[in-house]
Amino acid sequence: MTDIKTKILVVEDEESIRRFITLNLSAVGYEVGEADTGEKALAAGNQRV
Repeated sequence: MTDIKTKILVVEDEESIRRFITLNLSAVGYEVGEADTGEKALAAGNQRV
């Protein structure tokens, strides 16, 4: 059986909040990406497609 990780992109301009969310999601097994602007989030989403 393949163990597929769910991927989440955290978009938050406040670094401390973004890191807090990222660390907590990673701790429970999610694969997490980060972006600090909407433009960077769109670019990250386009790279994944």
